[in-house]
Amino acid sequence: MKFSKEEKERMVEKLRKYFEQELDYEIGGFDAEFLIDFIGEEFGGFFYNRGLYDAEKVINQQVANIVDELMALEKPVS
Repeated sequence: MKFSKEEKERMVEKLRKYFEQELDYEIGGFDAEFLIDFIGEEFGGFFYNRGLYDAEKVINQQVANIVDELMALEKPVS
């Protein structure tokens, strides 16, 4: 996964803050960046795929709604 410099900086800051507040441990920016890279490489696909599955669910529901609306327009034929 590739991120812009600004995105990476924000992630590093969030990770450093998390380590400090939740684990009472100071992690350097360099180490935080390596950890982010590792997480992205090892787990990024899981998060990406979940996003795709969630998007597919929303799209399928929207298509079902459109089909229902179209069928409601059907005229009776004798």
